[in-house]
Amino acid sequence: MEKTDDDPLKEMMLNHGAVFTTYHGKQAVDLRETLKRWIAVWFDGHTYIIEGQRLSDGESEDMAYNLINLLGYFDRKYLRK
Repeated sequence: MEKTDDDPLKEMMLNHGAVFTTYHGKQAVDLRETLKRWIAVWFDGHTYIIEGQRLSDGESEDMAYNLINLLGYFDRKYLRK
């Protein structure tokens, strides 16, 4: 279990993976696809690791739904303009 002191995004990427894409010849994190991957963690029957500790099933469920809301926000705010 990786714990990074000051970067929760980096911690999630280390513990639960990230999806990368090539944009203008450079690799970058595809935030939308990465969020989908993180949402799938709970729906596949696993729990999340935050700040070096594994969350309970209920906490992981809350986290999954928060990630769904975040994905919806990005879709509304940035992708459907």
